[in-house]
Amino acid sequence: MRKEVDDRRMCPTCGRIIPGEIVQRCFCDYCGKEINLQEHMLNVSVFDKGSHESTHKDYCCWIHLLEDMAIMDTENVDFISLPYLTEDAPAGQTTRDFWRAVCEY
Repeated sequence: MRKEVDDRRMCPTCGRIIPGEIVQRCFCDYCGKEINLQEHMLNVSVFDKGSHESTHKDYCCWIHLLEDMAIMDTENVDFISLPYLTEDAPAGQTTRDFWRAVCEY
């Protein structure tokens, strides 16, 4: 999930709040872990039946994606676009990690 967050900070010297800027941050839709927008993440689009609308979700690893899919209300889902499989990804997001997660699940 992507959220716009106010990046205010407290001054270590005087304790006053220093105004920040609104920044966009990304979090895993399953565990809530922050995902650096500059890094690779697993993006999924869930398309609802009878609608041209989709819900976008972000995950930090394949196991969280599969766990979240297991609890989805599939009666209202037309289809889900999954990320490409690649070995050129961080730990938890590789092709090998995908197959390991499928076998464990």
